[in-house]
Amino acid sequence: MRKVVKWWSARVVSALSALRWLRWGGISLVAGGVLGVVAQVAFVLMFGALPALASRFAYGLLDVVFLLQGFVTPLLAVGLIGVYALAAGQSGRLRKLSGVGLGLVLVSAFVLAGMNAYETLIAPRYITYDPAEGIPLSQKIVTLASWGWPIGAVLLGVGTLRGARGLGRWGGLSVALGLLSTPLFYRLLLHSVTGGNPEGGVEGASRILLDAQPILLNLGWVLLGYGLLRASGAETVTQTNERLARRLYEEAWVRGEVEVLNELVAPDVVDHYHRQRGRESFKRSVANLRVSFPDLRFVLESQEAEEHRVTTRWTASGTDRGGVLWYPPTGRAATFSGTFTDRFEEGRLVEHRGESDTKALLRRLGLPPVG
Repeated sequence: MRKVVKWWSARVVSALSALRWLRWGGISLVAGGVLGVVAQVAFVLMFGALPALASRFAYGLLDVVFLLQGFVTPLLAVGLIGVYALAAGQSGRLRKLSGVGLGLVLVSAFVLAGMNAYETLIAPRYITYDPAEGIPLSQKIVTLASWGWPIGAVLLGVGTLRGARGLGRWGGLSVALGLLSTPLFYRLLLHSVTGGNPEGGVEGASRILLDAQPILLNLGWVLLGYGLLRASGAETVTQTNERLARRLYEEAWVRGEVEVLNELVAPDVVDHYHRQRGRESFKRSVANLRVSFPDLRFVLESQEAEEHRVTTRWTASGTDRGGVLWYPPTGRAATFSGTFTDRFEEGRLVEHRGESDTKALLRRLGLPPVG
């Protein structure tokens, strides 16, 4: 199960970074919420304000309303992919939790949309079932899906609470809306307004409260969509760290601007590659590379960011004018490559590790191998 969740999370994170689901998720949540409000208002008008119209065109009008409602859940599910995009820069456990939530949302939404289309367009929706035969399988599936998707929304919200910087005050809205979307909440509300006797009918203020609940709920999804649209203009943690890593190499290594490390590197950085600690030691290591190869050409081949870590693959070339390791200068040109992994916290480099092809470098310079 753990491998499945890890695979799912990796695939979705990769897709999200490419498709920028924050913006599309926001648009989808707003569209789904507005459509949900329209469908509920139409339902209330037909059976409240315009009962004569409803009685004359009952089945046809209901089919239209149910078709509208059938689009709401898929739109909200697509929108919640945008919420998951906020988990891209979170810790592994939180992102896995969000991945499980997103899986529940998408599967449940697919089932609900399919069952809604089937019952509206194919099956007779308005037949009555014989209690002696028990609850039909289709209804059991719908009930499970009705629980699955709001629970998934709650897990998504919990998994993104720490990373929802772009959502600001609305960071926990997905959790609240997920809880309010569960069948249990509606049953509790129905039990409250009817005094425990829903068969007796609901009138007056109680009826208004029940009718207003889904309208307010859908307005909440619109609000969350608006928050995602605002967040789409803000950097995620992963994007920020990837940008910092790019500056680290392009400005310090490529252009030799070592002083930029005062801004990008934490004072107590741990450099596993050189087995040392501290910003000043790190700066000396970068400067010494330029002393060894004054004409250094440093090319970033690729960068991959995940949470707080950024892995950079690079290729460097230059002429040995200052000596490599303890060897005297050879005056020879050489090309070598390596991979560094950097961990950032609060906008500063705190840990640096990796490896380079030192054996190949020494061989190309005509120097004996180390060890």
